Amino acid sequence: MRTKTGLSWRVLSERVITSSWPDRTSGKGVTLTTDPTTTSGWLWDDDIDGIAPAPNLLKATHDQRDAANPEATAWVAASAGTGKTRVLTNRLLALLLEGAEPREILALTFTKAAAAEMADRVSEALEAWVTLSEADLRAALFRLAGAHPTDDQLALARRLFAKVLEAPGGLNIQTIHAFAQSLLGRFPVEAGVQPEFKVLEEREATALLETTVDRFLVGLIAREEPAISNVFEVLGEDTFRDVLSGLVRERGRLHRLLGPNKQPAKQVLEPLAARLGVETGSTTEGLKRAVIHADGIPGDLRAAFQAYAEWAQSKGVAVNRNNRVMFTAIDWLAQARAEDRLATLKDYSLLFLTGAGGKRDLARLVTQKFHGGAAESLERLQQEQDRVYTLMHGIKALEQMAVSEALLDTAGVVVDTYDTAKRAISRVDFDDLILKTIDLLTAEDGAGLWVAYKLDQGLCHVLVDEAQDTNPDQWAIVRGLTDAFYDGTDPDYERPRTTFVVGDLKQSIYGFQRADPKVFQAMRSAFRTDVDRAGQHWIDPVLNVTFRSSKPVLDAVNTVFGHGENARGLTFDDESWPVHLTGRPGAGGLVEVWDRVKAPPKDKDAPHVPVRPDDDLDEDDRPEVELAKLLGERISLWTAGTATGPGQPGWLDNHDRPMRAEDILVLVRSRSGPFINTLTYTLKKKGVDVAGADRLKLQEQLVIKDLLCLTEYLLQPRADLSLATVLRSPLCGFSSDQLYELAHRRAEGETLETALAKAAQNGLAIAQEARSLFQTLRNRLASTPYGFYSYLLTRLGAGRRFAERLGPQAGDALKEFLRAALAYERANTPTIPGFLGWLSKAEIEVKREQEGANGGVRIMTVHGSKGLEAPVVILPHTHRRMDDIARDRLRWFDTDDAPVPLPYWKPSSEDSPFQTMELEALDKAKAEQEERRLLYVAMTRAEERLFICGWQPRRAKDESEALVSWYDIVLDAMKASDAVEVLTPGEDDVATPLYRLYSAPEKPDRVPKSGSGDAAAATAKATSTTVPAAAGTADSAAQQSALKDLLAPISEEPSPPRPFTPSQMLEEPASPSPLASLRALAGQGVGRRGHVSSSPFFRGNVLHGLLQRLPEVPEADREAATQRFLSRPSFGLMPRQIEAWGQEALAIVNDPAFADLFSTRSRAEVAVTGLVGELVVSGQIDRLVERDKDVWVVDYKSNRPPPSDPAHVPESYRAQLAAYKAVLGGLYPDKAIRTFLLWTETPHLMEIAVNAADLPVLAKSSGSD
Repeated sequence: MRTKTGLSWRVLSERVITSSWPDRTSGKGVTLTTDPTTTSGWLWDDDIDGIAPAPNLLKATHDQRDAANPEATAWVAASAGTGKTRVLTNRLLALLLEGAEPREILALTFTKAAAAEMADRVSEALEAWVTLSEADLRAALFRLAGAHPTDDQLALARRLFAKVLEAPGGLNIQTIHAFAQSLLGRFPVEAGVQPEFKVLEEREATALLETTVDRFLVGLIAREEPAISNVFEVLGEDTFRDVLSGLVRERGRLHRLLGPNKQPAKQVLEPLAARLGVETGSTTEGLKRAVIHADGIPGDLRAAFQAYAEWAQSKGVAVNRNNRVMFTAIDWLAQARAEDRLATLKDYSLLFLTGAGGKRDLARLVTQKFHGGAAESLERLQQEQDRVYTLMHGIKALEQMAVSEALLDTAGVVVDTYDTAKRAISRVDFDDLILKTIDLLTAEDGAGLWVAYKLDQGLCHVLVDEAQDTNPDQWAIVRGLTDAFYDGTDPDYERPRTTFVVGDLKQSIYGFQRADPKVFQAMRSAFRTDVDRAGQHWIDPVLNVTFRSSKPVLDAVNTVFGHGENARGLTFDDESWPVHLTGRPGAGGLVEVWDRVKAPPKDKDAPHVPVRPDDDLDEDDRPEVELAKLLGERISLWTAGTATGPGQPGWLDNHDRPMRAEDILVLVRSRSGPFINTLTYTLKKKGVDVAGADRLKLQEQLVIKDLLCLTEYLLQPRADLSLATVLRSPLCGFSSDQLYELAHRRAEGETLETALAKAAQNGLAIAQEARSLFQTLRNRLASTPYGFYSYLLTRLGAGRRFAERLGPQAGDALKEFLRAALAYERANTPTIPGFLGWLSKAEIEVKREQEGANGGVRIMTVHGSKGLEAPVVILPHTHRRMDDIARDRLRWFDTDDAPVPLPYWKPSSEDSPFQTMELEALDKAKAEQEERRLLYVAMTRAEERLFICGWQPRRAKDESEALVSWYDIVLDAMKASDAVEVLTPGEDDVATPLYRLYSAPEKPDRVPKSGSGDAAAATAKATSTTVPAAAGTADSAAQQSALKDLLAPISEEPSPPRPFTPSQMLEEPASPSPLASLRALAGQGVGRRGHVSSSPFFRGNVLHGLLQRLPEVPEADREAATQRFLSRPSFGLMPRQIEAWGQEALAIVNDPAFADLFSTRSRAEVAVTGLVGELVVSGQIDRLVERDKDVWVVDYKSNRPPPSDPAHVPESYRAQLAAYKAVLGGLYPDKAIRTFLLWTETPHLMEIAVNAADLPVLAKSSGSD
C-alpha cells in the first residue's frame, strides 16, 4: 500500500511487515521492518482489510525530516503537540552537520524560556554525539536526516560540541528583543543611541511615560490650545488621559504612521475619513445648516407637515408620548429664522431618528388613518428622513474625525517628549529596541549600507519560532535580515542561504500584542515569492500528528473545529480543517462535557448559612462560586491517592498511577471575578496543593488594597473611607454592625478617627486595640517601605491575620508586595509616600513560570498556558461577553491604504456614525475568531482527560454584550457527532445530559508517553525500527542491538512520598472493570449540576458541612437553613434525600445531649499538623472541644448501619483518631485527650479508646500511597 506522501508498506508474512519512504538525498527507499504481534505500532486499516504500520508515526517522521532539510527555505505549519521544538532543534543540528558555522545561524524565539529549551536540546544532542558508539551515532544521524551519514559527517558530528563551545557567543538562539539589543550594542552610532545605553524595565518605562503624560496635561491647561482643549472638553480628563496613554503606548505604529518628519494627522488619517464618508472641505456648521434647510424649507415638505397638522386638528388628535415628536417638529418648522431652527436642531432630528441614531418607524408614527388618505405625505417624510439621517451621521463623523486627528497630533508631541526624557538618562525601552533595529536594517544611507554589509558577511540561516505570534514590526526585522538571501547578490556562498519559519495560525492568540493572522499569511506569500524568484527550494510541510494528546482528546478537537463554521479564523479561506492525528497509538483518554451550573432562585427571607466569616451572600450564591466549590470537591477526591487501578476517576490510565495535584490544569478566560479565589481557597482548605496564579496583578489583590488603605490613613488621618476599610479588614476585625455603630453615631462633621478615639475611651476593646496598632505604626512611618511593611506583617502578626481571614493565597501577594518595596528602594529615595506614588503609576504584574508540574494544581489563563500541557485539563470558564470591545475608546482601522492600521476615537453608541458601527462589527468578528483560536489552544493542552463545564451566564443587557460561548460551540458539535456517547438523565444514575468521548488504553507498558515530539524516535519505539545497512557500515546485527538498547523506554521515576492525611485513609472499592468504572464516573461524577452525588464519600461530606454550619445558625432558623443548604444546585439531591439528610443533621445539633459538642468552647474543622515519629500527619478534626480537664476529639461518621460496639470499629478509624491524639498530646500536655466517633445515622456518640498500638495501622496505610 502507498500513501500520497510516498509512504508504503507490505505484508510479507504474519510476523514480518515492511514499510518504506523515499530517502531525501539518494531517492532510494528507506525500509522499516516490524513484528505486528509484539508492538502497538500497527493498526487495523479498513482500506486493505488488514493491519498497517502506524501510518501517523511514519507520516510524522517524513514531515519532520522534510522540515529539517537544511537546503530549503521552509514554512512549517505545526499544530499543537506535533513536536515543533524538536523540528527546530533538528533543523539547527542539520545545518551544523551540513557545515554551517555557529555564527552563521540565528534562531529567534518568542520567549526566553523557549530559547533556553532549544539551546539545551541542541547542547544535549551535540554532547551525546561525542561519546556514542559508531553504531549508535549512525542510528542517531539516520533518525535526524533519513539518510545514511557519511564518514565525514560522523567525524564532524563528534567535533561539533567543541566547535560550538569555542565559537564566540556560542549558538545565537535569542528572543527578538535580545537580538535587537545586541545589534544596537554592536552598532550604537549607526542606530543613534548612546554606546552605554541601558534598557528600561517595563515598570520603569510605564512610570516615565505616565510622568510625561502628566506634564503634558499640565502644560496643556496653561497653553490653552483650542483644538486640543476642545477634545479635552469633549472627552473629559479621565477618558482623554486613557485614550492618549493607549495611543502613546503604540509607538511602533505611530513611528510608521507619522514618519520622521511627523506628518499632520489630518493627512495621515485621510483613508479613515474616506471610510467614514467625510468629504474634503465639509464642516460641522455646513452640515447642520443643510439639515435645517437654511436656504429655505421646500414647499412639498412643508405641505406634508401641514397635511398631518390639519388631519390631526380635524380628528381631535391629542398630543401624547407617541406623537409628541411630530407636533414638536411642526412647531420647529414654523420658526421663520434659520438661526432659531439651528438652535433647536435636535427637536427636528428626533422626529426622524431615535436617541441611538437609528431611523424611527415613520409608518407607525404617522398612523394608518392619516397616511392611508395621504400616502404622498408619508413618502415625502421618509425622503426627508433619509436626508436627515445621512447629514446627522455626517456631523457625528466630522466630530469623530476632529477628535481622532487632535489625539494623533497630541500623541506625536508626547512621544517626542518621552523620547527626549529617555535620551537624557541614556535609556531605551523595549519598543525602541525593535524600532531602532528596523531603522538600522532598512536605512539606505551610508551607515545603513555599512550595517547591511557587516551582517551579510556572517548571517546565512535565520530560524523563526512561534511565527504566528510575531507582530508586524518584528516581521520587519526578519525581512530586513533575510531579504539579501534571495536577491541574487550572494554568489560567493556555496550553499543556499535559508529561512526557516515555524508557526500555527490556529494558535495565534496574541492580538493584543498586535499579532495578526493576515500579516502571518502575507509573510508566507512574500517568502514564497522571494524563493521562487531566486530559484531556490521551498517546502511547506504541515505537521498534524500530535504526540501530546490521546485519540479521544484529538477526536474532540476534530469534532469541534470540523463542525460548521468553527474553523473560521483557524484556517485560511482556501484551506480545510487539518484533521489531527495521534502519535500515541494505544493511549486511552476521556473527554466529557458537563451540564452548566445555574444560579439558584433568590429567597430573600431564607437565613444565610455562613461558610466563612467574610462570605458575602450574593457572591456565595453566584453560579461561578458554586462551580468553583464543586471542582474543589471533585479535585480533592481525584487526588486523594485512594484510586487503585484503571478506570477509576482518580487513576491516570496512561501513566498507570493515581492522579496527583500537579497533573491538573484549570484554564480560565480571565483572572477577574470570584472563581479563581474560591477554587484556590477550596482546594487549600481540603489540603490540595495549588501552584498559585500564573500572573499576579498586585494592586488588584484584596490584601494589598488593605495595606494601601492602612498607609493612606496613617498619612492622612481624615481619610474616613480608608480608615473604614482598615477597620473591616483582618488587621482590626470590626464587623459590619460594629463599623455601622461607630460611623452612625458620629456628630456632624466628626471624622471617623475621632469616633474611634471616643469608642476607645469608652472602653470598647476592639477600638482600643485598633488605636494601639495605629499608634505603633505611626511611630515607624520614617522607616523604609520594606522595613515598615515587614515589621507590620511579621513582628505584629498581620501576615498571619490576613492568611487566616483571606486564605493562604494572601501570602503570595504579600511576598510580591515586599519584593516591590525592595525594588523601589533600590532605584529611589526610600520613603513611604514616595513608594505609594510609585506603586500607583507602576502596574505591577508578576509572571510566574508554570513550566513543569511540581507545584500542585495549576490555575491559569489560556494565554498563560501556551506551550504547557497536563494529563488532566479542566475548562470551567467557557463564555465571554464582548462588551469590553464596545468599551474600548481607542480603535484601529485596518486599511490597505496605510502602512499600519489607523487609530481613531470611538464615541459612545449614541454619538457614533453608522460607518463606525460597521467598523465595530469587523472588530467583533476578528475578536470572535481569536476566541475560537483560544478554545483550540485550551483544548490541546490536554494529554489524557479533558473536562468542559461552565456556569450559566446572565442575560445580556444589549447587543454590545453579545456572548461568545465556548460551551455552546463544543456542545453543538458534540451533539452533531455520531461518535459521541450521550448519557441521558436516568441512565447510569446521571441526573443531567452528559456528552463523552472515551477509549480504554492498552497495557500501560505499551502506551508511548506524550510530549517528546520526536517522530523518528516514536516510530522506532512503536515499530522496532531496523535501520537498513549501508555499504561500508558496521555489522548489521550489532547495529540493531545497539539501536534497540538506545530506543528502550526509560522507566518512570517513583512517586515522591506524601504527607499522611488521616481523613483520607479509606480506599475506594476497586472497580470490576474499566467500563464499569467509567460508567461510575458518569453517575458519581455528575449530579444535577455535576456533583459527585453517588460517591460513597458524598453523603458524609454534605452532613459534615451541615454539622459545621448549623451550630452558628439560631435554632429557630435551622430548619430553613438546612433546606436551603441541601437545595444547592451543585449537590443535585432528590427531595427525599433533602428531607432525610436534613432531619439526620438537625437531630444532632438540636439534641441537648450533644450541647457540649456545639458550645462556645468547641471549634469546627480544626486543622492539625505534626510529626508522629518520622511520619508527617496533616488532617482536619471535625469538632474539637476544649474542657477544663480534657480535650475531646470528635470525628463524624455516616456509615449505615453504624457499629454498636467500639470493638467493631474499623482499624482505619482507630488509626485516624490515634494520629490526632498523638499530635494533640504535645499541644495539651496538661489535659487528657479523649477521642470520639459521632455516628450520624443513630445518632450516637461513641468514645474510642486509642493508644500507640493503633499507630502501626496508620504507618501501613501511609506507606501504601
